[in-house]
Amino acid sequence: MNVPGARIRVNGGPWRSANGAILRPADYGNTMASIEVEGASRTTYVALNDARPQKPTPHRQDRAMWIWEKAAYNLVLNPGSRRLLETSVPEVKTLYLGISPYAGRDVIEDARPRLRELIAWAHARGMRVHATVAAGTSPPYLGVLPQYRDRAVTEMERVLNYNLSSREDERFDGINVDIEPYILPWFRAEQPEPQIQWLDTLRAMIERRDAAGSPLLFGPAIPRWLDTLQIPYGGATKPLSEHIQDMSDYIAIMDYRDQAQGGAGIIAQAQNEIAYGKPLSVVLGVETLDIATSGDPATITFREEGRDAMEAELSQVYQAFAGSKAFAGVAMHHYESIRALPTVWGPTGVFPAIPPDSTPPTAVDRAPSAVPYGHATVDLAYGRAYDDVEVARYEIYRGDALAGSSTGLTFTDTGLLPETSYTYRVVPVDVAGRRGPASAPVTVTTGSSALRPVIVDAMELAQESGAVRVRVRMVDQRTGEPVAGTVRGRFTYSAGRYVTMTAGADGWATATSETPRNPVGQVGFAVHRVSIPGAYWAPAYDRVKDEFIPLTGHS
Repeated sequence: MNVPGARIRVNGGPWRSANGAILRPADYGNTMASIEVEGASRTTYVALNDARPQKPTPHRQDRAMWIWEKAAYNLVLNPGSRRLLETSVPEVKTLYLGISPYAGRDVIEDARPRLRELIAWAHARGMRVHATVAAGTSPPYLGVLPQYRDRAVTEMERVLNYNLSSREDERFDGINVDIEPYILPWFRAEQPEPQIQWLDTLRAMIERRDAAGSPLLFGPAIPRWLDTLQIPYGGATKPLSEHIQDMSDYIAIMDYRDQAQGGAGIIAQAQNEIAYGKPLSVVLGVETLDIATSGDPATITFREEGRDAMEAELSQVYQAFAGSKAFAGVAMHHYESIRALPTVWGPTGVFPAIPPDSTPPTAVDRAPSAVPYGHATVDLAYGRAYDDVEVARYEIYRGDALAGSSTGLTFTDTGLLPETSYTYRVVPVDVAGRRGPASAPVTVTTGSSALRPVIVDAMELAQESGAVRVRVRMVDQRTGEPVAGTVRGRFTYSAGRYVTMTAGADGWATATSETPRNPVGQVGFAVHRVSIPGAYWAPAYDRVKDEFIPLTGHS
């Protein structure tokens, strides 16, 4: 059998492709040599007896939702998490389930019985489940390059082979492909080559689906602007979005805007794909994630507006496309951020419901490990805890102080002091707020540095003319003296503007938020970065963190 992905190494040397000459004996002298080969073959699909290929059948996906690996692995490995899913987002009928390896586990290989249980559970409740995959590379967008295409194809085969090994009610209904090659620095500059490579990769994945005779729906996630790129492919020059629609069963447009109407709104940005699409082939994705550090939250995400505002805008989307055969529904990004999204920010806001939770979580099943990185950072990793509903977060204690929390199985503690020993424990907390047993401690010592630590000493927030004004004071952590420099941060909750401020000789820096769309709610501020010559920010010792005030209406 041909093994195209085989690698080889000689005498424990570096792994390299097994293509071509294995070794040159002259390079080794008169000695025995160890030759190791590793690899996996491309799958061969055969029809047994009277088996016939099955064709994909499109289905309405409304409401769909992306579930990335941190939450997806909870659903697979902690059965109680499924109760939370159906209670907190009862409207969701299609799950885009992340199945890439996570925290040393690979659910599609080493937890197949649990994965089968989850999918059968979802099917019994009228849900569909699509495996969400990237390209088997890190970062994912490398998977479109010809030298890595086999990895993307292998991701497809993993899902196909899982399905073939499972009963019908345990199989994935589709595959949602999230490669995002437009992040490549040369995606625009070298057009049309990267776009053609993307299409070739998608086609190669689809060809494996067809070779297996599988009815698995194939649906790439694409940005809203692909209809502006004219690309020659397959003998025709047309928008890149249409090439992808031609070969796929559906597309999930990342139509990330927080308004339905207008030229840049959700409706207008999807019109071309809807008009071109096959029946039930266009899903519109909306964002709920806090994206202030990577984009403009004022236009992209519903994070600031809240769930009520999102549903009001989406009602206009449903109305606009009610007569469209191509419209397959709305997908929300993503499960963790949706659970953290209230109806509106402030004391009247309501968060998604949680089911009854009767017991605290277990301790983590692997003690934490800690690795120092330089003079101010420690990386921690730890095992999983289990709960009758779900472990909502892992609290990380630095000594007796809460250093922070994580929804996943890693945590990075930053802003520490040089040449200082720190002892950490991990405490799981479930969705009802119950705490499980603390983990065993782990102690680590940071490296040395001549830089002086500075901290946030004070923060003041005040509402002014509908917006919110923040004042932040920076001081030397050791002496308490004010320091001048650059402070970057962002407003939170009902606002989201990212700002750059200058702290003067008195240490004070000032900025103003955008005017929140909703005049009632709350606005906070969080410092993100500090630049001061000869110094570094030590947030572990800040005297104030993430303050907020209620909004009382535009004044």
